[in-house]
Amino acid sequence: MCGIGGVLVPAGHEVDVVGLQRMGSSMAARGPDAEGLFIGPGVGLIHRRLSILDLSELGNCPMPNEDGSIQVLLNGEIYQRAGPGRSSMRETGALFVWWRRRPPNWTAAYSLIARNLGI
Repeated sequence: MCGIGGVLVPAGHEVDVVGLQRMGSSMAARGPDAEGLFIGPGVGLIHRRLSILDLSELGNCPMPNEDGSIQVLLNGEIYQRAGPGRSSMRETGALFVWWRRRPPNWTAAYSLIARNLGI
């Protein structure tokens, strides 16, 4: 499964990008397929991706919502994302749907980091 991590820093302080990259390097075995980094106000997020079902780059994290106000890192799998049939929606993208309305009996195994930037 993927590796996820992050740091929160007090207002007026900068994220230690080198430290965040070291955090990502320490998780390289958990996610050898891609690395994603997000630096925002008071937060730094790192994601190491292990691609199993979705091999496209569209599943890379951190993933923003439509207006960029929420950044999500996902480690896991969400099953039955679109009801009884399969969906082509990426697992992380499915989380944004969940944010708007509660999922109908999703079965899932995941952990996540989400940061609402309040944009």
